[in-house]
Amino acid sequence: MILAGPHVIRTTTPAMLWSASAPIVKVLDDLAPLQAAREDAIRVFRHYFEQQDWGRSAEEITGEIVDSLGGYRHPKLLVEVVFNEVRHVSWPKLAEVVAILGADGVRCCGPCWATGDYDAEDWWEARRHHWGGLAVIAIHCYWAADAGLTRWNALRFAEYWHPSDPPIIISECGRDRVRDGNPAINDGWTGGGWRDAGISADQYLSEIEEYDRRLSELPYVLGAIVYTCGAYPDSPSQTPYDVDEIAERIISSPGNPENSTGGHMPEFTLGFAELADARPDEVGAPAEDEFSFAGRSFQETDGGLLYWRDGLPSILFPWSSGVTKDGPFAPAP
Repeated sequence: MILAGPHVIRTTTPAMLWSASAPIVKVLDDLAPLQAAREDAIRVFRHYFEQQDWGRSAEEITGEIVDSLGGYRHPKLLVEVVFNEVRHVSWPKLAEVVAILGADGVRCCGPCWATGDYDAEDWWEARRHHWGGLAVIAIHCYWAADAGLTRWNALRFAEYWHPSDPPIIISECGRDRVRDGNPAINDGWTGGGWRDAGISADQYLSEIEEYDRRLSELPYVLGAIVYTCGAYPDSPSQTPYDVDEIAERIISSPGNPENSTGGHMPEFTLGFAELADARPDEVGAPAEDEFSFAGRSFQETDGGLLYWRDGLPSILFPWSSGVTKDGPFAPAP
């Protein structure tokens, strides 16, 4: 796999084997898979909140996260904030949490929207708040057999993302129940976990490989996390999705290791692989015409559009990726 890695609930042997080789790993409070991950892998940590209440103070919320995280730190660590699959985000509160964690040297991803559970208005609201200071956007993207990888669910983020936004991690993906069906039947709901769907391991593996391939064509996607390894046997919300039995096959599935996000990540940002490989002289001298879009600063360079963040060159969007000077980046007249 080029971009895919495991979501780990319990540290089973398949979960640990995949964690040790994947370009990205996500855990739920258990640090062992992150500690076993290869050095260049992106590490996503999520704390489970029994109560997802935006009324709590940022200090309380952050305190829970820090207690669970302990002293673990890593240059490729991202903490997922704040609450899981809650559409209406308190962006000021999220920004407070991100700032507190940032002062402790921890970068964050979020807002953990559920599959298809956001629209253009939600996206623009996040953009208006500069994504609360998130280093990376984290969202869930599942699919169902009837419709496959649609623009409404598995690939919905591509409808709204543009280079003034942070890069993206698919923080959960796989087969699930999504609204990709006939709206006249069951209000459009179709699908479920792969084990409940009656499909073979071979078919599910091929679907994951296809999604991985599609995502690898999008340079702003840093990784995708397959839900889930280490499911609790008595959990109806976990066992239909468990991939322990095919984890080792996923590890050995085709993929170019050189395209793995983890190995090319820039030191000062969780941005694009191209920027890590580009020497300053390849980026080109900044052009005179720099401009702002959605509160972000861009410069036209010989290599592409260069996004500046906090006074540093943060992400290069090469011309070869299809960006244009006359598209959404065009400076206001």
